[in-house]
Amino acid sequence: MKDSEKILLTLLLKNSRSSLVTLGENVGKRYNWVARTIRKLVRTKTIQAYVTVFDPAQVYAERNTMLLIKTNPRELDVSQGLLEMIELESLDGISGDHSLLGLFRFRGTGTFAQFLDKVDQVVAKSRAEKYELVQVLATYKTHGFTLDERSPNPKLVSSKDWDLMRTIYRQAPTEESPFPFSQIEIGKRMEPRLSQPAVSKAMGRL
Repeated sequence: MKDSEKILLTLLLKNSRSSLVTLGENVGKRYNWVARTIRKLVRTKTIQAYVTVFDPAQVYAERNTMLLIKTNPRELDVSQGLLEMIELESLDGISGDHSLLGLFRFRGTGTFAQFLDKVDQVVAKSRAEKYELVQVLATYKTHGFTLDERSPNPKLVSSKDWDLMRTIYRQAPTEESPFPFSQIEIGKRMEPRLSQPAVSKAMGRL
């Protein structure tokens, strides 16, 4: 990989929503070079997702749950089913009494009941048909991101803001759509839809 491509990846890691012009100025390249390079990095699977980092104290205050499940390595449909769940934060293979460890985050009692229904459907595909849930009591630090100091009781985000954040939380780019969603595209993917100015205002507030 060329040094200029490494610099571009570092800039995208810091802020993937930077404009092509801004990225180009920081790399010392024109914006069309940035566009071509991002398309190439998506095509080669070097860039696999654009993610948004949240403060868990404000966003995931209601519930954090770890799922422990024993599966056969050949039961790929089990892990695939878990990966398709929007509540999934991470999924890892482990050794011991269980073979998969998943971290799930969501809001509200009703959401937790729906989560259990989904887990039951996925686990039913496994021969073991057993799993354990572990409630996470506190989150200290994840992914190496340092969060600004806040008051002990931060104001939780609204349901509308939560829907917006779920839309931008993790986006897998494709060759046809290699860049992060624009504010117009974000608004179209929400239910009900939001206008571009409304999305811009909400993102600025968050």
